[in-house]
Amino acid sequence: MKPFFPRIAKKDIILPPGVDPKHMCIGCAKCCRYVCVEIDAPDCREDFEDLRWMVAHEGLSIHVNKKTWELMIQTTCTHLQSNGLCGVYETRPQVCRDHIPGECDTEVEVETDYGADYLFTSMKEIEIYRDKHFPLNIKKKKKTSKTKKKKLRKKV
Repeated sequence: MKPFFPRIAKKDIILPPGVDPKHMCIGCAKCCRYVCVEIDAPDCREDFEDLRWMVAHEGLSIHVNKKTWELMIQTTCTHLQSNGLCGVYETRPQVCRDHIPGECDTEVEVETDYGADYLFTSMKEIEIYRDKHFPLNIKKKKKTSKTKKKKLRKKV
């Protein structure tokens, strides 16, 4: 874990009275600019139709981290202030309270893949992944009667 106290000083963030900087966000606000929801991993080719539909919408992407599939929705929290701090910090939702500021991935840019193993932002990317991991079943040609006869002769 990288120390984050020097970043607070560099940004000249004025903390509200009584707020311990150890428990305060450093102001990058990356976690306030998206919502991530776990989704079921696809089990078959048909499952990819919903995924294709999802990424066809602006601001939606799918991230795969260690086999966990997540729908990421790019949207800014209504309580994020222009200084990068939370406007309802004292009464923020539990999911925000559970987030540990010192464990932020501050080295990853907001516009990038957030460190995902796979990132899907278009239907084409979903299709490429689907075709690689769930190829179409190609039926094998039936063996001709000559081939069957040869096998029978070998057995005798």
